[in-house]
Amino acid sequence: MTGASAGWSNEHNTLTIFMPYIGKCLSVNHYRYKNGHVRPEVRRWQVILASLAFAGNGAFWRPKITIVGHFKDKRSMPDMSNLTKVIYDGLKKTDKHDGLGMDDKWFQDGEHRYGERAEEPYLEIIITESEAQA
Repeated sequence: MTGASAGWSNEHNTLTIFMPYIGKCLSVNHYRYKNGHVRPEVRRWQVILASLAFAGNGAFWRPKITIVGHFKDKRSMPDMSNLTKVIYDGLKKTDKHDGLGMDDKWFQDGEHRYGERAEEPYLEIIITESEAQA
């Protein structure tokens, strides 16, 4: 996978976003410099994610975010929970982009799992409406 893409399913009210996995810089442990600034490659990745997520802006009351990682081999697999913060920051509304149009405190954690092996690693981010409406 070389680029990012998104697809909307009206039947299931689901937005699926495919993003390249650009390495350990997407981990919560590595996405910021020691001075607190977000690495530029991570910021660019988040802006692309936000622009693709904008298709779901206003479509979800409380979005459930499922993350499926497709990696080359077991050695290249990151801890999926370490990717969540960076992905959620890219999906939430900020002063620079709209993303899903809301703060990430409203996101519900979906499943985080490993998918099929891929020569070019990528992340599949699936956004659906949460079952819980409270």
